[in-house]
Amino acid sequence: MIPRSLFILLLCLTVLLPVSATARDRPPVIAAAASMQPVLQAMADRFEARTGAQVRFSFGASGNLRRQITRGAPFQLFLSADAEQPAALMAAGRVDGRADTYALGSLALVLRDGLLAQREVMLEDLPDLVREGLIRRFAIASPEHAPYGIAARSVLQQAAVWEAVQGVLVIGENVGQTAQFMRSGAADAGLVAGSFLSDPRFAETVRAVPLAPDSYQLPRHDLVLLEGAGATARAFRNFVLSADGRAILEAYGFRVP
Repeated sequence: MIPRSLFILLLCLTVLLPVSATARDRPPVIAAAASMQPVLQAMADRFEARTGAQVRFSFGASGNLRRQITRGAPFQLFLSADAEQPAALMAAGRVDGRADTYALGSLALVLRDGLLAQREVMLEDLPDLVREGLIRRFAIASPEHAPYGIAARSVLQQAAVWEAVQGVLVIGENVGQTAQFMRSGAADAGLVAGSFLSDPRFAETVRAVPLAPDSYQLPRHDLVLLEGAGATARAFRNFVLSADGRAILEAYGFRVP
């Protein structure tokens, strides 16, 4: 006859084993900069078709995601929109391996569709457009923790128009929210990641104005595997860095190193 204590232990193990197996088989969660949202679903679909494996994403501002990781968020891979956040995680000992640069981003000045349709617009025109009341809300991502917000502030400062737009700034938590401001009509103009222009649903709601290539430094995007990363997360990292991954990135408006 099995002792009662052993019987209880066996019963607990029987209950817990399926839960552990389920947790183990669950698709890994990948932390990704909001600027990657348009391209990553295409990557995930291609990756699943090739390997049969699935991944899930948690999008946000890179700085916020880094803070979540340091507090123990169960992410296995981090695709940042800068190099600083992965470097900070490496310094904190939260990374498995090295950082890799997977893309170079771009900024786009966008105007609400139909706004100033017959007029050529440059960054230097913003003070006049604000003064004339033609731009009442100008959207950028947060310069405090979003790499594209930091880049937007730098661009506006270099064009000597940062002070002029202070009274009409609409700050998104991340560049994805900034793009949503433009899509919904909550902003008249703004600076967003160029990758959003590859999304027809976004592109048809705005007019894109090219920025001079020398007016800003292309944001460098680094990725890192995190502590405890499993086989699927590692395989997805390799896919992002592969020739197929690079081709998808280029198709969505990124430059690749």
